[in-house]
Amino acid sequence: DSATIPRFLFILLGPHGKTKSYNEIGRAIATLMVDDLFSDVAYKARDREDLIAGVDEFLDEVIVLPPGEWDPKIQNKDFHVCHVTSVDIRAKLQILGQFSTFLGLPLHRHVEGLVRSALLCRFCGGLWLDIKRKIPWYCSDIYDGFHIQSISAVLFIYLGCITNAITFGGLLGDATDNYQGVMESFLGTALAGTVFCLFGGQPLIILSSTGPILIFEKLLYDFSKSNKVDYMELRLWIGLHSCLQCFLLVVSDASYIIKYMTRFTEEGFSSLISFIFISDALKKLVWGKSMETINGGIQVNEL
Repeated sequence: DSATIPRFLFILLGPHGKTKSYNEIGRAIATLMVDDLFSDVAYKARDREDLIAGVDEFLDEVIVLPPGEWDPKIQNKDFHVCHVTSVDIRAKLQILGQFSTFLGLPLHRHVEGLVRSALLCRFCGGLWLDIKRKIPWYCSDIYDGFHIQSISAVLFIYLGCITNAITFGGLLGDATDNYQGVMESFLGTALAGTVFCLFGGQPLIILSSTGPILIFEKLLYDFSKSNKVDYMELRLWIGLHSCLQCFLLVVSDASYIIKYMTRFTEEGFSSLISFIFISDALKKLVWGKSMETINGGIQVNEL
């Protein structure tokens, strides 16, 4: 009986006895459809993912009131403030949406070009986009670190770096006959962390030795020792080759292929590392048993 032309048909199927829940779901759908932002998304949606993205965007801005008694006078005042905040947020989102391209790429909500749908076919294309996107906030990332609220984060990162360097530095010293020890771990962590924070744009990432690095250094030292190759010289050439490979990956924008990788790759490496650590522990147990045998003929009165 309405003069409005229907554009959407919502069908809800479910078992008997839950009519109240179904009514609430219907009210939720009606609330979604009267929202201007979600309506625009729904009208332009082409598949299920677009509708889900619209629902997520609505939930990010929705104001939820808990059940119970509340004062209408307080509600009017609070709702006015929240409404202004919501309007400001939507205005900013609409302004971002007006920019159809950002250096030739579409803007996406919350990521602003981090997710690309195609490979850039130009020299250092991805690096140039990262620089253009980071330049407006580069100075802010530096002087914000001197704010009083950043002290806790600085202390946390410092303790995380120093404890990790001490732990893995000692393990590396045992694995490489002190070619790489605690002091080398301190120096490497400080140098790599400083360079990465200045040029990487992600100062909260902790760079230090890890389990895979420890295993790699141990295997590399054993290989160089068995083949009578200078360990430090071999390690230097490996670092230079790694630097060259990273440079080629950056200039060719090869990081785009990361979208085709799944968690299986990470879990495969994690499983391999776990097996190596477990096997090393078992080897040490067997070695300890062979060195210090258990005396089964001891008498209690001889203690």
